[in-house]
Amino acid sequence: MSSPNTLTWGISGIFLLGLSCQPTASPSGPGEGTGTDSAITVSDTAFAEHPFDPLDEVIGLDEQWTGDLEGMIERRRIRVLVPYSQTIYYIDGPNRRGIAYEAMVHFEEELNRLLGGKLKGHQMRMVFIPVTRDKLLGALLEGYGDIIPANLMVTEQRQKIVDFSVPAMSGAREVVVSGPGAPPMKGFEDLYGKTVCIRLSSSFNEHIRLLNDSLKLAGKAPIKIQPVEDHFEDEEILEMVNAGLLPMTVVDEQLANF
Repeated sequence: MSSPNTLTWGISGIFLLGLSCQPTASPSGPGEGTGTDSAITVSDTAFAEHPFDPLDEVIGLDEQWTGDLEGMIERRRIRVLVPYSQTIYYIDGPNRRGIAYEAMVHFEEELNRLLGGKLKGHQMRMVFIPVTRDKLLGALLEGYGDIIPANLMVTEQRQKIVDFSVPAMSGAREVVVSGPGAPPMKGFEDLYGKTVCIRLSSSFNEHIRLLNDSLKLAGKAPIKIQPVEDHFEDEEILEMVNAGLLPMTVVDEQLANF
């Protein structure tokens, strides 16, 4: 595959690979992130004990629950909202795979170990609910899910409505990526008036709009935003840019360098 052209975006961020927990008070209030640095060790048999069951994907979708971990323990169920992605969560024949799936299986086993006798033989189960990225936060706030392990960037707007876990990565950057046939990008001025293809639900959209406000004040042509449907993940958008189907996009630096 040809190497795309990249330009480092002038924004640093903190990324979440853990949990986005529902606020315990008003959904409109700011939340405080919680978490632990303790390592979790699980057996290799954990995955063998979780065969794919299509019913897992719809259980709980028609019921709204809010609250924190105690309520989840009472129901013996944690509803995991995930985007369908080649890296985060996907179905491979009879099996489920992905970073989020593996992490939540580990979390489930550790919860059952720690809670022990409190569960009285009825163990906790993770219920995976795939949704498009534009539905993730809304479904969480409306009570149709409990956590979101989806590599979400911590932004000021998101912190007003959800609680974030301790970040799995900090200081990461966003980069602009154009196709292999495009002229090299030498500086930020090469983006004036250009079209960038992104999901409107992404943090990239929020950041581009902030940058456009500054460009307008400076009398420069703003960056044009071409919406991409929310069922496309960043890696799929990158593939379309590399194939020449889209002119340019913005992704996390670690994905662009992968």
